[in-house]
Amino acid sequence: MKTVIYPLNYAVNAIKNSLHQAEDSLYRNGGAYSDEERLIAEHSVERAFIGLLILCEHLGLGHTLQQIEGLFQEAKGHFLDYKMGPDGPYLIWGEKIRHYVDGIAAAHGLETTSAADITALKEIIKRTLHVICSPNLFPALPASKADIHDRIEAILKCHFDDLKRTPVLLRPPRHFAAGSAIPSLKTLIEYQFVDTLPTATLVAEYISAGIHSTCPQWEHLLRIVYETRPFLSEEEWLVSLQDGEPGRPYSIIILTGDKSTPPNSMFGRLLATLNKVRR
Repeated sequence: MKTVIYPLNYAVNAIKNSLHQAEDSLYRNGGAYSDEERLIAEHSVERAFIGLLILCEHLGLGHTLQQIEGLFQEAKGHFLDYKMGPDGPYLIWGEKIRHYVDGIAAAHGLETTSAADITALKEIIKRTLHVICSPNLFPALPASKADIHDRIEAILKCHFDDLKRTPVLLRPPRHFAAGSAIPSLKTLIEYQFVDTLPTATLVAEYISAGIHSTCPQWEHLLRIVYETRPFLSEEEWLVSLQDGEPGRPYSIIILTGDKSTPPNSMFGRLLATLNKVRR
């Protein structure tokens, strides 16, 4: 049987979206569901099971189909059972479903996170600048880290419905304060707000301390730095990444509100010199 890639990708994403809906209340309320939330979450897990069963039957995976049918019967009445993991609570049956879905996706070349996915995410973030600074949408330019977080995250939520705000990480990366998480991209996002040269100095020093991650399941760590004006050029900001953890795929995106003032290049050269002296 020849598998058409796009319908398969659609089926995989539909199952994962059902799991994201079920997990949303768990992340927000720690398992303290209201009656309505419980009903919706249970229905979502059941829908994910049914979607996986149909997918396995469509692919002719007879042995896997039998395994999942057994899990489905065992899970009935316990769809929302959960445990605590390194990144917070997770649905036991949702995680079992995800293992099968990830296996099917990998076997058919549908890796959940690719370089193209991360590139697309970065492009979306870069294009948010026009929206978050629009006088037609907001009475003023962003004036705090909270403004940046709220405005950018609202846009990202339109593209990634599994996005989690301020995720609870039992073992968070050092020198990285995750403000958002996108499980489908295995990505954590940090927000920084810079409105003065001293603040730029502190943020650059913070970034140059490097990221030491104890969360291998989050493959991508992304920092967004919003400057009210260009205190440093993007190239100069990138100098602060040079002391990071080797092999850790993390990156930085610079958004600048008022570009009419040139960057303080002298400070950038000074920071680069200091980093070289440390090494």
